[in-house]
Amino acid sequence: MKSGQIDNLNIALIIVSAILAFHYRLEIFIFSFAILGQLHYLT
Repeated sequence: MKSGQIDNLNIALIIVSAILAFHYRLEIFIFSFAILGQLHYLT
């Protein structure tokens, strides 16, 4: 992939993430707090 394609993919993924976070606020907060928050103990 070229640099421009990767940039466009990253922008699209950021927009999709923002839309999902807006629609599923509580679920994503619980997931990030309960699951992802604990992963830093493994590093």
